[in-house]
Amino acid sequence: MNYKNLIKNRKSTRDYKPDAVDDRKLQALISYFHQAPKLVPGIKMEIFLLQNGNEVFELLDGKAGYNGRMIKAPEYIIITSEDKNGYMENTGFVGEQVVLKAADEGIDTCWITYESSSLIKDALELDTDKEVTGIIAVGYGIDKKKVLHTIDIGDNYSKADIQIIEDNASFRYSVEDIVFLTEWGKPADYSMLEQRGIAEAFTYLRLAPSTLNHQPWKFIIDGSVMVLTIKDNKDTNIKEERMDAGIVMLYFYLLLSETIYTPHWYLGKTKKDYKIPENYRIVSWCVL
Repeated sequence: MNYKNLIKNRKSTRDYKPDAVDDRKLQALISYFHQAPKLVPGIKMEIFLLQNGNEVFELLDGKAGYNGRMIKAPEYIIITSEDKNGYMENTGFVGEQVVLKAADEGIDTCWITYESSSLIKDALELDTDKEVTGIIAVGYGIDKKKVLHTIDIGDNYSKADIQIIEDNASFRYSVEDIVFLTEWGKPADYSMLEQRGIAEAFTYLRLAPSTLNHQPWKFIIDGSVMVLTIKDNKDTNIKEERMDAGIVMLYFYLLLSETIYTPHWYLGKTKKDYKIPENYRIVSWCVL
């Protein structure tokens, strides 16, 4: 798959046609899930494909979706996982690979938020001892013109204009806004990132989806170590923040794997605090 192109054109779809997705394409998504690299290999996961979309919508309306506003789609994917260290980051990492595979197949998707795993399991009568960690709407969007991720890349990647359109216009931070050098608040020089071969990766990973498009990630490059921090936000919960972290880690993993090398993420804090403000926290780090 051309990950740069898929990431550039990725969108979240809220409104779907009632038409069912071809079963062969759906099975391709399931197969892709089972072979997808994991952030934490030791965590056991499951995937459920629910094709009775109307029934699922009725069962989950009020229990899933932002403020209980469930998204109606012809099919849904439910991801479950063992409750172990890093399991939500792992779900974001693996589940977003399924989302990108769906985009490659011409299928529209949307991550759906929820509050309680037990409520979802009970409503859907899922036969599993694992926790629900992801709900993804699957189908074909009604309004193909509603683009949530567009990018205009000119000569200077760091200054590229990115617009997110979902009822209201939004924006994307520049590379200098999200990448610091050595310590918090010291913007990394874009030419330095180019010399190290990672500037383009940062340009594209700015397009990573996040809960309510808060774009909560910031990175610190300290020699050969890169640290990922996530902002705590009153509008999101810790599970959503960890999911967002897993997705942005995936994007960096995919983008660098296409060009330089395959990075390995280590979950947890580093020995240095990097003068990070109280409303941010270190979630992982990797070696560049």
